[in-house]
Amino acid sequence: MTIRFDDFVRAADAAGFGPGTRTRRWIDWPRIIAWSLVGALVLLVAGGGVATAYLL
Repeated sequence: MTIRFDDFVRAADAAGFGPGTRTRRWIDWPRIIAWSLVGALVLLVAGGGVATAYLL
């Protein structure tokens, strides 16, 4: 099947991929929270009380 370029552009625009159409960036909040907690626990265990109390 051969498709002309203007037909492709029309179909892409109709599907929401036209100029100026942007999707919101996806942020992986569960992973950010989990790794932040791991970092805080490492500071608590190995970092000492002063650095941990200052950062938390």
